Amino acid sequence: MTMTSFRLLFVAASLYLALGQVCLAASPNASWGGVSLERASVDDCVHWSARALEEEGFNSVQKLGDAVWGTKDPHSAMVFCWAAPNLTVVITSNASSDDAGRVRDQVQHRIHEVARHREHWR
Repeated sequence: MTMTSFRLLFVAASLYLALGQVCLAASPNASWGGVSLERASVDDCVHWSARALEEEGFNSVQKLGDAVWGTKDPHSAMVFCWAAPNLTVVITSNASSDDAGRVRDQVQHRIHEVARHREHWR
């Protein structure tokens, strides 16, 4: 295992443990899924994901290295971009798990829309 692979594994595990405790402790309902963006770098993924969360009405959208975080009561969203062009979208909700899944679908669709119109967002 190279040092870079080890570093990515360590960051992924740390984020998973830290965010899992924060998100799931406050919110028992979660939905996660993957998105694949053609020819997307990590920077592209972070930029487009932040824009997508803002367009979906999420507040306090923050770029956290290779990830993006935002809240829209009763939902929290986290988009992990370190494996771009493949990314993971996690939505937690104080509402039902069906509601979390619906919001995740909307966010994933919006990320695809933003990426498709990428020339307008740079």
